Amino acid sequence: MTALQEIINKIENILIASDALEVNLNGIDEEQLINKIKEYFTDKEEKILNKEILIKIVNEIRESNEKKVVVLHTNYKEAKDIDAKFEIKNIYPEKTSSSTEDFLKYFNNRFDKIKRLIERRVNFIKDISSLKNYTNGREVAIVGLVYDKITTKKGHILVTIDDPTGVAKVLFIKSDDPNLSKLYDSATKIVKDEVIAIKGKISNSLIIANEIVYPEIPIKSITPSNEDISIVFTSDIHIGSKLFLKDEFEKFIEWLKSDDKSARKVKYIILGGDVVDGIGIYPEQQKELEVKDIFKQYEILKNYLEELPDYMHIFVAPGNHDAVTLAEPQPPIPNDLFKEIKNSNIHLLSNPAYVTLNGLKVLVYHGASLDPIIRDIPGCSYERPTTGMIELLKRRHLSPIYGGNEILPTREDKLVIEDIPDIVHMGHVHKNDYAIYHGVLFINSGTWQSRTIYQMKLGHLPTPGRVPIYNMHTSQLYTMKFSDLSYD
Repeated sequence: MTALQEIINKIENILIASDALEVNLNGIDEEQLINKIKEYFTDKEEKILNKEILIKIVNEIRESNEKKVVVLHTNYKEAKDIDAKFEIKNIYPEKTSSSTEDFLKYFNNRFDKIKRLIERRVNFIKDISSLKNYTNGREVAIVGLVYDKITTKKGHILVTIDDPTGVAKVLFIKSDDPNLSKLYDSATKIVKDEVIAIKGKISNSLIIANEIVYPEIPIKSITPSNEDISIVFTSDIHIGSKLFLKDEFEKFIEWLKSDDKSARKVKYIILGGDVVDGIGIYPEQQKELEVKDIFKQYEILKNYLEELPDYMHIFVAPGNHDAVTLAEPQPPIPNDLFKEIKNSNIHLLSNPAYVTLNGLKVLVYHGASLDPIIRDIPGCSYERPTTGMIELLKRRHLSPIYGGNEILPTREDKLVIEDIPDIVHMGHVHKNDYAIYHGVLFINSGTWQSRTIYQMKLGHLPTPGRVPIYNMHTSQLYTMKFSDLSYD
């Protein structure tokens, strides 16, 4: 089933013509599209969505998003003439003994936080222990943490969820019925350790599901800044690797220092982790290193950053290759690795972290959890990493699958997404990609490293040397290309 067909299935009494399937929906928010289609056919007798009508609707959406732009300043100002206004919310790890008690507190805290988010969307939620008081056929809604998911001999999906009061088993029926089939497809995307709500009917020891409810993110819009300035997003530089694209990265640095009009608008630069290649990150890494001293790797990075104009504020987050603890949340890169940062415009972030830039809230997360998400959720891919990024925001958690990447079992689960960002920036998978979902802009910024042997084995196709740049005044995102390497 195509993405368009899935969307149309959510709208009653509208048919889709075959030529409409040819229309490119990249970057179009699904909920916005559904509302526009409904609005178009409100007073129409013939309710057939063809290619011509769909193109018209899609163009209207794109134009309306562009019209969020405010009138440009008549007196052109460069970024150096505009004051920086930023706030950093670092998320620091807590101490943990990794005891059974710590794990229990961690998952209870995750459950409590996400349940509160779900309760804004679902009424009459029951504790699992109370189900024994209801008879067969009773409609119920419960919230639980996913303990297990299996496929039965008959092909149905059986999900076990629990809350602090008990355990329930939920059955998703495999059927040719369109509604049941759609629900079954949704159930294939359920992952272990996430918190979800289930609506369904009691049937002896089971709940026969009729709806899955995620905590989700509300629909929002980005308010353009009055300042005509830009944010540069990049990550996965991997300084120290023999595959680091030194010449291309230096072209990027020279562009930022140049008199190019676009460069002169850059006020903020966000580096989303794996800024160096590190030491001992994987077996026999030494053979692939050009620089085998971790202090030297960071010194090279620091020297590059100190070349940049001091009116550009640079935010540096760690990733799984950086010299910090691997378990998330990761603390900022230690100051001593930079050997006394001279410039006050270089700021060290945790992973994850929130950075508010002239009123625009950016969630910066390196993205190690994209590996298990892409592995376990149908429809997610390394080719389009934003598919996995969106699934994380739907679940309101940056790493819902415990054990997929290292997480500290602390008393508070600090990876729950309680604040809704305007922009989500990730890296890790070395693939440049962007999408809009519920009005939130998702950016995966790519890499400055050519294709590794490991990526070849997995069939990953990186997009090195591509830099996403977001203009805060026009709300437009564009990509600059500093490398001719292409693995697409």
